[in-house]
Formats: sequence, C-alpha cells, structure tokens
Amino acid sequence: MQDQALGAFIIFGGFGIMLLTITLFSTVIGMIIVSVVFTLSGAIFLAVAKGGIHEATAGIFFLGAIVSGGVAAISRDQRKRASPKNVGETTV
Repeated sequence: MQDQALGAFIIFGGFGIMLLTITLFSTVIGMIIVSVVFTLSGAIFLAVAKGGIHEATAGIFFLGAIVSGGVAAISRDQRKRASPKNVGETTV
C-alpha cells in the first residue's frame, strides 16, 4: 500500500509540476526541460524506494506520456494563438 501511495504521489506530482511549469515559463521549451528533469528524478526516486527496475521503467513511460501529451496540447494551442504581433509571447 505504501508503494501505491508513493507511485500516486509521483504521478500527481508530475501533473502539478507540468501545470506549474506552464504557468512559470509559458514556453514549451522551458516546460519540456523542467518536466524531463522532474520526470527522471521522480523515476529514479521511485526505483530507489521500491528497489525494482520494472516499476521505475513503468513510471518513466507513464509520466513521459503525461508530459508529451501536455506538450502537444500546449504547442497546438500556441500555434493557434500565434499572430504577427505576439509571436514571442504567450498567455496562459
């Protein structure tokens, strides 16, 4: 049960970190960098706590799917909003 709670914490932490980076950086590149760092650190933490490589690998793929989905949605949204007057800035 403790392992499940830890996994849920890391997964929902990934969601929260993604939203936080969108708000702070407002750029896809900044979000990708921070999300990748937190995804890898979360997966490493899970592997150390659980002591199993399979669980850590599953966590990496799951969080990677969340992050890449978020990046795709944001980049699509930014392409929609981009116009000649506000190319360099995005609103969240």
